[in-house]
Amino acid sequence: MLKIQLKRCFYKMILSRSQQLLTILFLISYLISGSGYSPPPTSGEAEKAKASSSRGCPVPQGDLSLLVSSENSIETYYPRPNLLFEYNTGDREETFLFVIRDAELKPVYSQTIEIQGEGTLLIKVQADLFPNTLYKIVAGLLCQESVINAKALEVKLNRTNQITQLDQIVNQYLSKNND
Repeated sequence: MLKIQLKRCFYKMILSRSQQLLTILFLISYLISGSGYSPPPTSGEAEKAKASSSRGCPVPQGDLSLLVSSENSIETYYPRPNLLFEYNTGDREETFLFVIRDAELKPVYSQTIEIQGEGTLLIKVQADLFPNTLYKIVAGLLCQESVINAKALEVKLNRTNQITQLDQIVNQYLSKNND
């Protein structure tokens, strides 16, 4: 029994390291290419996916989070969704990188933005996402303009056939800020 538990623990460690490595590879491929670049339950309180770094950046980095439903996955009804990120970089200017990839890990949409201070960042995706399709969002704060040691987060994104909690929250944010 103990042997089985140790094997499971070992496999989880390997999978966790693989996800971190995959995130770094996605960000590196974005910079090299130069191309410009389990659904959650519908009820319940919204949580935040927070960015983290595997080894750490040699300079201080800010905090970044994305409003999600649960288990680091989000759903949206809209073909061109809007996503809300919260950030706090203090008085430092940092580069925010946002990439959406399809099931074959091909870039669908990407954007970089210089951010500073504390606030909410609205990302308006400018590419059509297909219904009932799983996408992967990789977003982060670059480390000294590099993806190596970037403070990154990964979230699964699925287009659904109904308005979701995330859509309602973003719509409330947009109507509040348009008044």
